[in-house]
Amino acid sequence: ATFEIISNVLKLKAGVGVAEQTISIPALTKDVITQIDHTLGKKPKSIRFYKTATGDLAIPEITEVTTTYIKAKFSRATTIGEFSVDLMAGK
Repeated sequence: ATFEIISNVLKLKAGVGVAEQTISIPALTKDVITQIDHTLGKKPKSIRFYKTATGDLAIPEITEVTTTYIKAKFSRATTIGEFSVDLMAGK
């Protein structure tokens, strides 16, 4: 397997049996569960939310994970693109 360090995060590189996707999160209402669709085709094994501008880790409540979406809830309102999520799944 091949690894790389991106923004101080060790990740398995795509193309070696790994599918990955980064999604910009829409504006969210405080304490409302929001569905975030993905196209991995498998249930993500790794989910990392972070502040888009700084890369700082964010920890929302993840309420459901499926092969086509995840559902998450933030404890405060957010703005469009303020947060992103990296998803990774084995191929």
